Amino acid sequence: MADVWITANAAEKVRQLLDDSLKGLPHGVRTALPKKWTPKDGTAVTVVSDGAPVSDRAWTREVVRVTVHSLDIVSARRVMALIDGILTTPSIRTMGLPIQPATGIIAAADSKVSGYMSSAAYTVSLPRIAMKEVIRHG
Repeated sequence: MADVWITANAAEKVRQLLDDSLKGLPHGVRTALPKKWTPKDGTAVTVVSDGAPVSDRAWTREVVRVTVHSLDIVSARRVMALIDGILTTPSIRTMGLPIQPATGIIAAADSKVSGYMSSAAYTVSLPRIAMKEVIRHG
């Protein structure tokens, strides 16, 4: 076996942090909207990777996008502001997860699923993690 150093999944770490912090959401924090979701089903939050623009041998800096979908723009913006506070306020929750704002918060009508959305991106710097790989010969 040889050590292979892979990119840590920053989006999953942010998703877990937010899911633990925002217990009152009807759909939790997910990687995609629930099937057949509509704004009448309640606020939904998604977290996805926007890629790793900086990648080094020992660490990566990944851009993570957080989006709030809601029935009205005020609610979407309010929940996104709370999420921004959770992610950018130094606390015991974010220790070991270096997060920096990458964009400001935007809010707009959501033309794909109706309702409204609010979104922001964050950079998360993490060391690569070791994964054992079996090397097979011939």
